[in-house]
Amino acid sequence: PEICNPWGLIHMWLSRHHILPATGMPGTAKVRDRAMEYLSKKSMAESLRFSLQVDVPIIRDGPLSLDGSPITRVQTRHLPGHSPGSIGLFVGREGEEKVLLCGDVLLYPITPHPDDLLVYLQTLNYLATVDDVALVLPAHGKAVRDLQSRVRFLQQHHEQRLMHTLDACREPRCAWDIATMPKYFDTYVAPDKFNYLAAKEALVHMELLSMVDALHRTQVNDHVHYFQSSGEPFDKVYGRILGLIQDSTVSIMRY
Repeated sequence: PEICNPWGLIHMWLSRHHILPATGMPGTAKVRDRAMEYLSKKSMAESLRFSLQVDVPIIRDGPLSLDGSPITRVQTRHLPGHSPGSIGLFVGREGEEKVLLCGDVLLYPITPHPDDLLVYLQTLNYLATVDDVALVLPAHGKAVRDLQSRVRFLQQHHEQRLMHTLDACREPRCAWDIATMPKYFDTYVAPDKFNYLAAKEALVHMELLSMVDALHRTQVNDHVHYFQSSGEPFDKVYGRILGLIQDSTVSIMRY
């Protein structure tokens, strides 16, 4: 719906700018003002270019259907978490090894950015059960020739990032404090520069820890929200997270 609505993507971009100041990231007001100025100069006709026409809506998992005819060699599967509407296309005959076209759900060598970490981990949990894929073709980067190995790497990657986030919050921290910690990311994140993806990456990990009561908000200073850990061992916290991952009703409620 957001992709087809000419104002949907614009609304999504602008609504997220209300969240960013709470992370403590610098420059959010300037970026918001620039976006507003840019959009105010666009005419109604130009704004329509933000929308896309969907020729074949995909309603459910199963064979891809064109003009009412199923294409049994192409199976669709909802793979949300990187974005709400992410899908995978499994190409191949039943009983044979398949090729998976996965968009940004799986990437190599970089790690995908989750829009919703819990739902993304549930998608990885499903992909861990797929045993008939010989080749994964992501939207960009290199091909993946061992699906299970890549899934395990991504699961362990986020487990480690959750652990580092929880450990850092022994003292009250905002999301930007976490994102700019040394070695939190493989690349340097400048503390004085706007970096949406870095702030959002830290935020989704803090959000999941908050969902299982491992983090709680301690204070709000100048619109910036600070969180502190419960002091529990990470193994106990991660056990509750695994319980949420295995509860498919949670992803239904969130999406």
